Amino acid sequence: MISNIIAAGEKDAFLAKQTVYADDKIKMKLSEGMYIIRVKVKWVDGGEHEFTLNTLSPSPVVLKEIKGRGYENFLDQVYADCGKNLRDRYDFGHKCEFGSGWCGHKMYFYCLNNGKETWNCEINFDKLEGLKLSKAFKTAENQIRIRVPPHSQAVAYAKRISSGSVKINWKFNNTWEYN
Repeated sequence: MISNIIAAGEKDAFLAKQTVYADDKIKMKLSEGMYIIRVKVKWVDGGEHEFTLNTLSPSPVVLKEIKGRGYENFLDQVYADCGKNLRDRYDFGHKCEFGSGWCGHKMYFYCLNNGKETWNCEINFDKLEGLKLSKAFKTAENQIRIRVPPHSQAVAYAKRISSGSVKINWKFNNTWEYN
């Protein structure tokens, strides 16, 4: 069962490398390239156990461990890359664009500021069912604020909290800070 795939193959490359995000048992054919394998295993009993990662390849597979915390903002980078690849982004003027979409079990809100002023985005949710807002940008129970300096991007996201339907309704407000 494949439940969450962010990318599989060269057409869906993220972080300048192909990235696959999946859980449960998965089999897939990947094109030649460089991949990041980020393994996170949650055991039911909370204990430590071994797991096996199998590869079938005509040539050797070389794995290199990334020491320490590795890619600390790995998922934020993945969501930002999803936002960059969005076909439907909305132009808010001042060279600022906004888009949203799904990546795995999270809904992301992408802000791109190519302008000269700092862009402040505020999203107020009138209805928010089946999703939990990320704490990083949450300013009130059903509100997120994203501050995007000139020539930068930012991503906020909400995690799906149930397998049932998701119901959302939001209002978007934005302002600019002039120097």
